Amino acid sequence: MPRITLLWGFLLIVLGLVGYFATGAEQPTALIPTFFGVAMALLGALAIYKPNLRMHAIHIALVLMLASVGATAKALLGLLGGDLGGNAAGTYAKSTMCVLAVVYIVLGVRSFIAAKKARQNN
Repeated sequence: MPRITLLWGFLLIVLGLVGYFATGAEQPTALIPTFFGVAMALLGALAIYKPNLRMHAIHIALVLMLASVGATAKALLGLLGGDLGGNAAGTYAKSTMCVLAVVYIVLGVRSFIAAKKARQNN
């Protein structure tokens, strides 16, 4: 899960930068995924290089992604309903961030379940 966290951080950084430059570098709020991505990348790196903090770092990353789902779900639901709102690029970026966050949460929960089963078998 630490490497996936690091990968998700880079994906979110790229998403934010692409969104920012796709809007002609006029919308600084398009960089919000980048800030989440930097936090995720730092948590992933922490989990890799400090194994004793791995569980805590991944838990924090999961909470961060859960918060991002809460912040972006409305855009995804609007997109699925055919409403792009006033800013199509923003709606696509928020929807992509929401999907990335949900996938990360699913992977994280699966990882925790597998770790628990492994502990029980030992």
